[in-house]
Amino acid sequence: LTISSPNVPIAISATGTPTITSIINIPITGFIGSIRIPKVQGTHTSVGQLTVNLISPQGASINLFSGICGSNDNFNLGFDDAATPGAIPCPPTSGAIYQTVGGLSNFIGSAVQGNWTLQIIDGLNNQGGTLDFWSLEMCIVATPCFYPQIPVISGPDSICGGDFATLNITGNL
Repeated sequence: LTISSPNVPIAISATGTPTITSIINIPITGFIGSIRIPKVQGTHTSVGQLTVNLISPQGASINLFSGICGSNDNFNLGFDDAATPGAIPCPPTSGAIYQTVGGLSNFIGSAVQGNWTLQIIDGLNNQGGTLDFWSLEMCIVATPCFYPQIPVISGPDSICGGDFATLNITGNL
C-alpha cells in the first residue's frame, strides 16, 4: 500500500515557532509488516531549524530528522531502515532515501488503521516555508510480524521470516 497525503501543501508560518501536521488516514485493518516513507518534500529557509516526526495512530512517534543541514534551504528526501547508513548530505534535496534517526522498524507489528501524522516543528521565529508532499508505503499483514522479522508471505495469513509453514498444493495433473 502506498498512499500520499491529501492535505498538502501546508504553510509553515514565518511568525513564531509553529508546529504543523499533515494526516494520512488508513482505513484498512491489519498490521505493519514493513514501512517506509518514499518522499517528504517542502520548502523552508534554514532546514536546520526543523524537527520532523512520524506519529502512528496509537501515538508512537519516530523522529525522521532534526537539526540537519544548518542554514541550507528546502528538503526532498525519503526514509527506509534498509537504506545505506550514514548522515543525510546537505542540502537535503536529492530525493534519495536515508535511514531515520528513530528507526521506522519500531512500527513493525503495530496496527495500521487510523491517522498517521507527519509533524513538523519549526524551532525559530522569522523562517517559514511549506510542506508540499509526503507519502507512506507499507506492507500490511493479517498476522503481526515483529522486528527483525518481516513477512515473507502476506495475505489472509502471514508467514514471518524465521517461521515455519507447510504448503499443500492440490490440483489436477
